[in-house]
Amino acid sequence: MNQDNSYNIEFLSNETKIAKILLKKQVLGGNDALEFNLAIQKCKEQNVSAIIADLCEVEVINSTGLGMLVGTMSTLRNSDISFALVNVPEKVKYLLEVTHLHKVLRIFNNIEEVISTT
Repeated sequence: MNQDNSYNIEFLSNETKIAKILLKKQVLGGNDALEFNLAIQKCKEQNVSAIIADLCEVEVINSTGLGMLVGTMSTLRNSDISFALVNVPEKVKYLLEVTHLHKVLRIFNNIEEVISTT
């Protein structure tokens, strides 16, 4: 986790215009949602075509955190930017299935899968 509490953004390449945001261990909304929205805005300012949320470090996510992901997907869809989740831990996958959000959010095993479909 960054000391300034902001999200780590990595621009994967200039050709693909894809950005990856590494989510924190706890995705609980609140201030985290504000920081995540700032990261999304930075990506949009770089005219990306897709944003990947990397959940490899996520240990806890609550309903507000899920809402943050769905809200991001909706906002980006309105801007013609695709949004995908990668490296989703089993506990989080189970929660996405129970809430039927796995039918709404694009979920991939890794970044390479996302790039091949973008």
